[in-house]
This record gives sequence, C-alpha cells and structure tokens, in this order.
Amino acid sequence: GAEVEGATEADALSERGAALAALGSAPLATLLAMPPAATAAVSPVASAGAAYGHFLCLTLMIASLTVERLTVSAKPTKDDLTTLLVADSVYGIAGIGMLYTGYLRVTQYGKGWDFYQHEPLFWTKMFLFGVVGSASLFCTANIIRCQIAMTEADGVPPVVGEKLANRMKKIINAEVRFARSRGRWRARACAED
Repeated sequence: GAEVEGATEADALSERGAALAALGSAPLATLLAMPPAATAAVSPVASAGAAYGHFLCLTLMIASLTVERLTVSAKPTKDDLTTLLVADSVYGIAGIGMLYTGYLRVTQYGKGWDFYQHEPLFWTKMFLFGVVGSASLFCTANIIRCQIAMTEADGVPPVVGEKLANRMKKIINAEVRFARSRGRWRARACAED
C-alpha cells in the first residue's frame, strides 16, 4: 500500500478514524478505523461451502426434529423407538455440524469476530442455541432410556405415557420454532448486507 510517513495506508486510516472518534463521529470513526476485511484472501468456494454446510445442518436439524415430533407417542412401537433414536442422532450430529460451520463462518469466512462480538442478535442466537440444545437433552435421555428398557425387555417397547409424550412434544415444538426462526434471522441479516 501507499506509505504515509513510515506507516501503511491501513495505519493512516486507523489514525484518521481515531481522530474522528475524538470529534464525536463514533459510527463513522468505527467504520474508518476498522482494518481491511480478513476475508479478502479467502476462497469464495470455501466461504460458500461453509455457508451451505451451515444451512444444510440447519435443514437436517429441522427435518430430524419433524420426524421426532411425528413419531413421539405414549405407546411407541419398536420401529418408532428405532426411528426416534436415528432422528435424535441425526439431530445431534447436525447440531455439532452447525456449531462447527458457524465457528468457521465467524472466524474465517464471515465478517469476522470483531463484528460478531458486538452484535446483540448473534449473542441472542448463541444463548437460545444453548438453551434449546440443553432442553433437547431431556428428549435424548428419554429416547435412550426407552431403548435400554426395550433391550432389557427382549424387544418389547415400554409405555412412555401421555404426560411424558406430551412434554417431549412441547420441547420438540419449541426446538422446531427456534430452528425455523434462525432462518428468518439469517434472511434479515442477508438483506442488511
């Protein structure tokens, strides 16, 4: 870049941004003081791969939750319990994939940590992702408990009961609502870009 009294152009922009901040133009100063985007040297293919991977994981999560919601019942069959186990496993793997691809998008392919660390919507999503993930452990524990009970009873599925089945359905409904809202939040964020 161009040299300005021994400093690079980026240093000059940062100094100019700091001077504007002292004058009270904080939003403009912040914009000017920011270093060049870290994504300038990133492959657009890798960035798109991380983005599509993120949305694929979201889609898998919604699909597996839908299967779980339609399969949970007070008197599950052996096939129902197998379907629940597979769907819950897919949900867990997709959740881990969602965290990993999200991490890649924040640190390497997105706007960078400097942007996201001050973004309230990002922290709201992270908090809710943690809450929903923790709530899903209730369903996972009960699915595993039913599998163990069925194995110990020589393949006879246990009766879950209406109360427990309804509680699991409510949790799964909340998870589906959250997962669907993530897509709407992302659509809004893309519209603002």
